[in-house]
Amino acid sequence: MNWLLLRGLARESRHWYKFPDYLHEMDETQNVFALDYLGVGSKNEENSPLKISTYVEDLRSDWLKLKEEHPGEWGVIGISMGAMMALDWCDRYEDDFKNLVLLNTSTRDTASIFHRLSFEAIGTFSKLIFNKDTRDREKKALSLTVKMKELPEDLLDAYAEFFEDKPLRRINFLRQVFAASHYKLPQSIKAKTLVLAGKEDKLAHYKCSQEISRKLGAPLELHEQAGHDLPIDDPDWIIEMMRKHYFISK
Repeated sequence: MNWLLLRGLARESRHWYKFPDYLHEMDETQNVFALDYLGVGSKNEENSPLKISTYVEDLRSDWLKLKEEHPGEWGVIGISMGAMMALDWCDRYEDDFKNLVLLNTSTRDTASIFHRLSFEAIGTFSKLIFNKDTRDREKKALSLTVKMKELPEDLLDAYAEFFEDKPLRRINFLRQVFAASHYKLPQSIKAKTLVLAGKEDKLAHYKCSQEISRKLGAPLELHEQAGHDLPIDDPDWIIEMMRKHYFISK
């Protein structure tokens, strides 16, 4: 199984941090790739689209090149807004991926606006967008999304370096928020789907994932202590849940 990773709002491929290493440790994993969407990382000078589907078209053009070089079955893992992209992708190109893993995501038609983005998150982001101290901004953002442990210095250093290297434009952040806020859940998904969420998520309430799981008829697993950033909080748990639900090639 080849895996494609899609990060969420205002995050680029490097923000998966050490999670690809955990995924590589699965015997069934062939390759792991993380792509940047329009407006972040290697594409930070591009304008972020106002529709999730537009992000997907650009990502798919990059992925088709990878697929040609790495044949075999593919799965996709998306977190937050990245999971919306993964859903849209699997809806419109249903044969591209065999497996789909959704981490702490939401859609316009499965939750209220304040379940999708809490009052605490709105208050924090409204301040952070104007904070020019990169490390302080990342520390406050991570304090909102990571719940299980003290923030290690190497994580803070890495995230600050990512932003300084490829800064996110404020207008792109707002355009991403708009796109995510308008995305609706597909009626069905062909790919074998697993929904994972942290019960301590302060951005998107885990009830959003519960409703997505119910509507798609997909299994749901809830982490009792983790927050929004499951790949940072507990990557081992994600791998355990993937194994439990047979997200492997046979």
